[in-house]
Amino acid sequence: MAAATGVEVPEKPDERYVKDMFDRFAESFDKVLTNLEYNAPQQIQSIVEDLHQHTDPQTLSIVDAGCGTGLCGHYLKPLASQLIGVDLSPGMLHRAKYRDQYDELIEQDLNEYFRQVSNKCDLIESADTLCYFGNLLDFLQLSYKALTAGGCIIFTAERHDGETITAYCLQ
Repeated sequence: MAAATGVEVPEKPDERYVKDMFDRFAESFDKVLTNLEYNAPQQIQSIVEDLHQHTDPQTLSIVDAGCGTGLCGHYLKPLASQLIGVDLSPGMLHRAKYRDQYDELIEQDLNEYFRQVSNKCDLIESADTLCYFGNLLDFLQLSYKALTAGGCIIFTAERHDGETITAYCLQ
């Protein structure tokens, strides 16, 4: 209701809501995105390759933040010495496991995960996950702390052209 009315919008949706929604969506997720001609993983791969064109393959410690069914894993694995997928939904993680791209899959809230990680990640990638956050300040501060010197964060976000009461828009 808050997202529809713009009144009393939380900083992010309730964790239980997100987990339940994506557990139910996990089975059809890949097919739906294929039908939408979803190409964020390919775009992210291109950006990562440009940023790391002088980096030896399979040397980066990468976290796929909000990995879902693991669509980005195929595109990130060739650059990763370690590829970790973190997601809130066990249903999505179950699907990601069968892609056999990740060294580790972790069921956890992203902010909680990054609270526990310090100077460990060369790259944090997050495709179409942060749109389920409202205020990105905590995520960005915590993920920044998790980066190694020279590390980077690559993420997608939704564009919003309207006015909001807050500095963010949660739809």
